[in-house]
Amino acid sequence: MSVFYRLIDSDLGLHGWGKEAVIAVIASLVQGAGLWVAASIIPGGGFRSQIVPAILVAIIYYATHIERDWDGYEMGGILSFQMVIWAVGFFMLSGEPKIAAIVLGSFVGALVIIGNSAKGL
Repeated sequence: MSVFYRLIDSDLGLHGWGKEAVIAVIASLVQGAGLWVAASIIPGGGFRSQIVPAILVAIIYYATHIERDWDGYEMGGILSFQMVIWAVGFFMLSGEPKIAAIVLGSFVGALVIIGNSAKGL
């Protein structure tokens, strides 16, 4: 995500690599625990089981970066990157590498379009 923001000449306002790694590990643990709890409560799982853990991760990132003056775009960026990583991993582990490649390619294509339009502003 940092690389994408540098390509569009924008400042993401991240802490150092060490602090960001600690924040990411804590957020991942909370998200994993939330998914485990949601999967045990909500039958069928799927997208519905990811909503509450995603909100918890958004709160963690927002609270740890509150002094950086983030707006909604950064939270949406983090969520979209996480969902794409999750989807690609899911399809690869379920034996569907073509669908994983389509998801990843579509996401990269969308980033290119968004990056070009953001650079033009």
